[in-house]
Amino acid sequence: MSLFFLCLPAFLPTLWAERVDTVAACPEIHIEAEHLPDLNVARCGHTTILAGNEPLVVGGHTTGFVPTPTAEYYHDGQWHLLTTVYTHDEGFAIPMRNGKVLIAGGHEQHLGIGHIFALELYDPQTHTFEGYGCLDKKRTWAECMEMDSGKVIISGNWYADDGIECYQDDRQCMNVKDVSCARTLPYIFRTGRDDAIILGGIDEHGEPYDTIVIDRLKGDAFTLPFFEQWKPLSHLLKTEHRSADSFIGDETTGQYDYLMAVSNQQGQVAIAQIHNGQFSILPTVCPIPTRSQFGAIKYFTTVIVDRQALRGYIVGNDENLKRLYVLAMDYTHNPAPLTLYYTDTLENIGLQTPILTPEGNLLIAGGFANNNFTPQSSALVLHVSANSPSTTAFSSLWLLIVMLGLVALGISAAIALRRRKKDADNHVSPVAAETAENAEIEETAKTSETADATSTYPFNDILIQRIVALMEEERMFLRNDLKVADMAEALHTSSRTVSECIKAQRGHTFTQFVNGYRIEHAKQLMQNRPDTKMITIALNSGFTNETSFFRTFKAFVGKTPSEWMSSID
Repeated sequence: MSLFFLCLPAFLPTLWAERVDTVAACPEIHIEAEHLPDLNVARCGHTTILAGNEPLVVGGHTTGFVPTPTAEYYHDGQWHLLTTVYTHDEGFAIPMRNGKVLIAGGHEQHLGIGHIFALELYDPQTHTFEGYGCLDKKRTWAECMEMDSGKVIISGNWYADDGIECYQDDRQCMNVKDVSCARTLPYIFRTGRDDAIILGGIDEHGEPYDTIVIDRLKGDAFTLPFFEQWKPLSHLLKTEHRSADSFIGDETTGQYDYLMAVSNQQGQVAIAQIHNGQFSILPTVCPIPTRSQFGAIKYFTTVIVDRQALRGYIVGNDENLKRLYVLAMDYTHNPAPLTLYYTDTLENIGLQTPILTPEGNLLIAGGFANNNFTPQSSALVLHVSANSPSTTAFSSLWLLIVMLGLVALGISAAIALRRRKKDADNHVSPVAAETAENAEIEETAKTSETADATSTYPFNDILIQRIVALMEEERMFLRNDLKVADMAEALHTSSRTVSECIKAQRGHTFTQFVNGYRIEHAKQLMQNRPDTKMITIALNSGFTNETSFFRTFKAFVGKTPSEWMSSID
């Protein structure tokens, strides 16, 4: 053991000093901004969403602050122009579970004057619009959220009365209740299957609130001490919030968690994590940077979550609207590592809330430039998925762990050699020595099992065979809420044991292992039922949504589902 204590002082202070230096500042990494073809119509005040796995921009106003009754979807490397039933300048939209997109609200006239009741649906399968209903209130700069039941909760307004209304699949919007205070672009966070909270930092005239009052869909309004120090990050460009994009929970287990950008009076920016309506600050390994090596950063979006990669993003720009920043947070770690990505200087970029593409990148299409009269037509993809989750802050710590492991191995080897020499000196027979060594190993295993009751199986063929049996015979992969803990419970072992066994025997993470079965099942469904909609294929294969299915399929197969189907015809 003397070797251990002699070696540690030589490198431990140096490594620890390196780690402290590393976490003191957020690492900055350059990323590429890929220019897609320009939009057919320069626009801002529009909504950008992922509809049927295709980017869609809808509504807004074009040059001269004139509302445009158009939309565009991106497919096969180009934007395809469509005509909407109504104009939706600074309206709102949401993709729904039934595959349709609800689009509503907006300004009635040029220059952002007036409001409209108009509501329509977009079908991404046929690329058509159907106008058939109206809101309970005329609205613009509102927010909406689909509940587990399929109802869509709508709230928020600009220079007009606010309230909470509900859209259901019966072509009607009905008033639900009044609000304690009017809000522009509020946040709506689910707190249960049929309950939600609504809050915001600015009133219907764009003025900040000193006191944040929270309305509840079912229940009375209330305040929280959290908002005495922190306020929702102000989005002066009036970019949409899309609270649904910030979801990090799990509906199947009743966990309704979100992330939200907040700031305090000193200008410090942080990320709030919301758990079933309770707010706290997400611990991070370093403060969220408001300056980079190039100057100040102004964040203009809420958190956009990539649930596949377990990362959240907020996007910012420099003071000259020439450079874009993406702050990534690996929110499942405690504290969460941060990485600041930056682009080269760019020309003619628009500021608009981006969407997460099926490949895991961020797309900004059109947007605000210097004023409302000269919107942009540019479309940029910020390549964040090519960058693996940040490990910079922990690199020295992992190096320390590895070196400690090597030291431990050296000690074990030295002890084993000393034992063998002692046995030889005492003329112990090879068989007896082996028996004694096996007994010692067995006793060590028992001790380890007692100290850490996580291991029930060794990493051998028996455990992996039982895991495979659960997948192939019981088809556990069809459960879209399947977690490693579920499999561990079925095997009467620990989650760690299952994960490490899969990694050792198959070279995959648990998620990759399960998704491999799901993809093969989806292939069979597509071959046997070629007319089935992709959303049905996705759900029947164990995926929670179509977007996750498309991204996973392409990651495994190298082609989209449609491309794969064409290749086997």
